[in-house]
Amino acid sequence: RARYDIVHSPHMEPGDALAFDGMIVHSAMGNRTSTRRRRGYAIRFAVEGATYEPRDSVTDWLHDPAMTAGQPFESAKFPVIYRAG
Repeated sequence: RARYDIVHSPHMEPGDALAFDGMIVHSAMGNRTSTRRRRGYAIRFAVEGATYEPRDSVTDWLHDPAMTAGQPFESAKFPVIYRAG
């Protein structure tokens, strides 16, 4: 652990957002109350030029059978929401 910069964000409040590269090691503490639910919402974005490369079974929910490896991200499952210029 001493070899890495470990960041902890204990002061997040409802409505706050945290953005980071999904390839970094990340986690969240468990819900510390039995009276309130903790909810999260994750959004993943791919930059222009990123291609579809299904590699593992951990993220099966990210696989799109309509796409082939090396294809640019653009399908019904991965819609383009912004295109520069």
